[in-house]
Amino acid sequence: MQTNTTHTTMRNLLVIIVVLLLTACDSDQLETGKAKQCAESYLNALKVNNFDDAEKYYSTDDFYSEATQTRSEKIEELATSIGKVISYSLTDSAFVEIKGEPSGISLTYKVENEKINSTQIFIIQKEGSDYKIISQDVKAGE
Repeated sequence: MQTNTTHTTMRNLLVIIVVLLLTACDSDQLETGKAKQCAESYLNALKVNNFDDAEKYYSTDDFYSEATQTRSEKIEELATSIGKVISYSLTDSAFVEIKGEPSGISLTYKVENEKINSTQIFIIQKEGSDYKIISQDVKAGE
């Protein structure tokens, strides 16, 4: 009779440990909603041509190497070539693993611009308590 009680207690203890481990791992996971908020705040800043505001959604670790242009100037140049953002819609999202980097979230948006519509893919990572864009791929004409 005692072996059944001991076996049940050990099984319950094992279940508790597994639940605690899963909870600990899950608390560090990225939140898609916060990543979407970052990308959409960036796109909303582009709607009103506020390039300096748009720049703050980028990671400070991923700064353009050209010393002649600031990031906001690069963002403005892109907006000039494809036009101001009119509207956008999320078409895909996925968690991504980048070798040697923290995990990220890939968000794909169909963006209606004044001149040419585009598909924009953002890779977003968590930096401290904030979510930041580390990469943006713009495919104009899609």
